[in-house]
Amino acid sequence: CIARCNPGSRPVHAEYLYFGISEKIDKVTILATFHDLTANEGGADYGPEIDSVATWAFAKQMSFQFKVAGYSAYTLATATTKTSLLLNARF
Repeated sequence: CIARCNPGSRPVHAEYLYFGISEKIDKVTILATFHDLTANEGGADYGPEIDSVATWAFAKQMSFQFKVAGYSAYTLATATTKTSLLLNARF
């Protein structure tokens, strides 16, 4: 998750509802997860986050991953989108 802490000095105590789905097509595994963040106290709605990952296993111990995470800030922090491309090696 992108939205885990308060930009100030106090930690955010949040409850979140989440669910995800995954599918494998040939050597590519796709996973998408939706998060809805709400404050434990005061009922502030921090906003939703959607994460997705596509993993392509091209060898027994090697894979590429493409990740995208988007957080829509309602009452906490700033709306953020992050992407990354990774090369994974297992030893």
